[in-house]
Amino acid sequence: MAGIIPFNWVVTSGTTPLRRLPNTTHVISIDGATGEIHDSVRRMKGLYARILKHLATARSGGDFPTIIHTTLNAQNYTGLEAILATWSSNGLADGIMISTLTPIRDAGDESYRLSREQRVWIVSDLLRLKSHYPNFLCMTEAMIRRLHPDHTERFQPALCDTARWIESYDAAGKRVPQCVLSDKADCKECGCIITTLSDGTKRSSIGSMLETAGTMMKTLTLR
Repeated sequence: MAGIIPFNWVVTSGTTPLRRLPNTTHVISIDGATGEIHDSVRRMKGLYARILKHLATARSGGDFPTIIHTTLNAQNYTGLEAILATWSSNGLADGIMISTLTPIRDAGDESYRLSREQRVWIVSDLLRLKSHYPNFLCMTEAMIRRLHPDHTERFQPALCDTARWIESYDAAGKRVPQCVLSDKADCKECGCIITTLSDGTKRSSIGSMLETAGTMMKTLTLR
């Protein structure tokens, strides 16, 4: 399929060897600037080291477009600047995108759930860091502001472009209700990067829409 579709994302934990695919940007999940933090969030030792090994191997072979995706939660959100500093300088990625944790009913994620104050702080810090990493942080200011609780508190599936227009399926090919996070997701605290890319276009200026579209195309055409 990667050879047929003009632009592709492969979103992966990176903990198995990475395959070189045509027309594809790999999006690698990283939840900390160090192995200690990432492995603690993921609840498994050794994951971070495996990711570094697989990325280094893949990138050593030449063109291998890579975006880091970090989900900030109550345990790692203060390490945002360190994550940006580490991955903008280690030569293993071309950019980074940020989500905030979307609570999932019955997922046992209460210890990771961000408070309103923490989510406000993240938006403020992302806006500050955007000026330091204007190209590496692959988010527009409009995308960052869509993570603010004043914005997400209005979310509901009927108004969400992700839920309305993007279909998701599980590994068995069964349709996932609502969105990739399922109908158990708390929309009012949604921090999904896909929603920041797609949501709010009807309420945005033409300039903001074009800027967001440009950012998405950048992540798809890193080569």
